[in-house]
Amino acid sequence: MIASLLRSALLRVASEYLSNVDINKLSLWSGHIALENVKLNALAITKSLNLPYIRMISGEINSIELSIPWTSLSSRSVQLKLCQVFIEISLSENTVVNNPIQPVSESEETLLSKIIGNLDLEIQDLTVLIRGREEALYIGQLNLDKLKLYTTNENWEEEFLNPFVQVPGGAGYRVWRKIEFTDMNFRIVSGSPDDTVSEIILMHKFEKIKCWGCPLCHGFKSSSLYSLCTVRCQSFVLQSYIASEHSISHYKSHNAQLIKDLSTQQLKFLLAPLQVKLNLVNDTMFMRDFYGILSKATPPPVQTENKDESYSWWSWGRDFLLSPFYCSDAINHHSHTEKLTVDSFLVSIQSPSLHIRSKIHNPIDLEITRFNLTTGEFKSEARTNYSESSEGTIPKQCEKVTEGTVMCPLLSCHLKNDYVVFRTSDANFSMVNDKVDYLARELIVHAFLSGNKASSDACRSSKLCGSIVFGNDLLMNINTDPLSLGFSLEEMMIIIQIILEAKSFYERISKP
Repeated sequence: MIASLLRSALLRVASEYLSNVDINKLSLWSGHIALENVKLNALAITKSLNLPYIRMISGEINSIELSIPWTSLSSRSVQLKLCQVFIEISLSENTVVNNPIQPVSESEETLLSKIIGNLDLEIQDLTVLIRGREEALYIGQLNLDKLKLYTTNENWEEEFLNPFVQVPGGAGYRVWRKIEFTDMNFRIVSGSPDDTVSEIILMHKFEKIKCWGCPLCHGFKSSSLYSLCTVRCQSFVLQSYIASEHSISHYKSHNAQLIKDLSTQQLKFLLAPLQVKLNLVNDTMFMRDFYGILSKATPPPVQTENKDESYSWWSWGRDFLLSPFYCSDAINHHSHTEKLTVDSFLVSIQSPSLHIRSKIHNPIDLEITRFNLTTGEFKSEARTNYSESSEGTIPKQCEKVTEGTVMCPLLSCHLKNDYVVFRTSDANFSMVNDKVDYLARELIVHAFLSGNKASSDACRSSKLCGSIVFGNDLLMNINTDPLSLGFSLEEMMIIIQIILEAKSFYERISKP
């Protein structure tokens, strides 16, 4: 039964999403399928994703290898390997419709969810080209040498697991996944929407980032295009844990029942040294475009489905947490029913070092300020907890907390020929809603005027703490213990000017 369901699903995927594959010639029962020069059906994939602001333009895969252990599907993983994948995406308005889906049985949904939950996926040489047009033109390209995804146990060791578990009064679904990325490069180029620079020049800049001497580079310089953002990471690992529970508790003495829906999502990024470069030529316009894209990308309200409708096996991707537990409600003989919903989401990032270079253009006084941040080990964790009850017996709560630690951070701020260096031994921060509490130890500040040496006695403090409130205005509270100042008047003015430039930048991006 499992084999026939999987075969039917694979044939459905091949016929709908692979435009140049004849499914009548696929020999699935051999257990090994190899395809070459496969073209993706961009229109079908766009309709299936059904996202309001993402449209697939084209897609090609040089080779596909699929290994299926037909005799042991309930204990061994299906393996899928893709080589030389190219995908082009457009960030343009896309009509979202509630297309009818082909109904399948609950058992088919459960079996396919188990197989897909243990899928081993490997992608070699992935390229994703993204195009967007708002007030400005944005073209981004992601290059990834290798991606490997597999299912693990709770100790993050590779293992085939049954994602379905029994919980008191109901069922649960738990999946641990590990994704390994190798040699990632991401770059965004921006410019005027009316610029007609050739595609050859544009692709050359993505492929030859460090080349600045050839005629193609001269054509890039002569256009309005510029590099907005560059991100490089040699390797990183993403650990993902997704769990959901649905249970019903009956209370005969009170003639009542309690329905619990619990959802947990945890993402942990383990990064190699990360390098980020920003060039904000027009930060105000960029933030307007960014917020505009976010507002358009918000999906419209989804119509409530009738309870007698069946789920499709396609629904596991869009409704990953809820689809495995769908079942029709029993006749309710209770006089009181309450539903408790609890959602928790956690994202953590860890890197041995971090290097961020940014160039900020002030459009008012035409000043360019450069900020370079280098750190040692960096750790950050963001948590969101949400809970509510249908009858209001438990107060509705939504808590958002972000915490982090940075070792040996060094920030240099350059303004014309002058620059200031801030250095601490370590720094901790905690953010709740719009308020950030911080603590830095062994702070030292040096100011350099026109390349001259800094004063021997700089600003020193064994501990610097306080808070920053982000709102209509930037409110700062600073406490030091103790504080030693040894600046000249000129050095103090440079420090004040850099702080004012940072405040002006915050005001531009917070009120675009």
